[in-house]
Amino acid sequence: MSGTIGPNGPIEVLLVEDNPADARFVRMALTANGNSKFAITESARLADALHALENRVFDMVLLDLGLPDSSGLATFSVLYARFRLVPVVVVSALADETTMRDAVRLGAQDYVVKGGFDAALLVRVLHHAIERHQLLARLERSLANVRKLLQAIEGSTRRGESGVTLAMCSGCKRLCAGSGRWETVEEYLAPLVHAQLSYESCPDCVAPIEDEMSDRHPTRP
Repeated sequence: MSGTIGPNGPIEVLLVEDNPADARFVRMALTANGNSKFAITESARLADALHALENRVFDMVLLDLGLPDSSGLATFSVLYARFRLVPVVVVSALADETTMRDAVRLGAQDYVVKGGFDAALLVRVLHHAIERHQLLARLERSLANVRKLLQAIEGSTRRGESGVTLAMCSGCKRLCAGSGRWETVEEYLAPLVHAQLSYESCPDCVAPIEDEMSDRHPTRP
């Protein structure tokens, strides 16, 4: 289950990690200096994590890829396939560049290597991941609305009805219909359509994340 982060409540984090020392390090990093912004729940197995997500609301998942009941990118894929609305940051000992890039392309918000981050970096990664996920969710809703509108236009054309004429500003991308009022895509479509659209990160969106990961974990000569 995914949560809605309030202005005052803590960020609910599900830490999926089977190594007690690594779990303790992450917990200490997120609660350093009396930091109460994060509420952490731990699971040591993928099955336990899935059960927790089914029954609790979480704002973020920190996921180790190597667990007693799952390993590799399959760990992420299984969890993400069922809980796409919850942002996931991979925390793994595997410092393989291909795996890091593949995880992000599959939908992970970030990938950090164990031993390669401190408390400040981890907190920053989590905040950026949540913000990025919320932005993608808004874009997803906008794209869903556009798809629904296009389907409606196509349907009306096939039925022989008058076509819908829309003008789009080449600068701000606002739409203008027959009323003469310029509106954002969201404003125009909100009273008309409701839909869901699955998505993945496109190369242009993935590139900045990959660059940031490369800066944190430069390739050794």
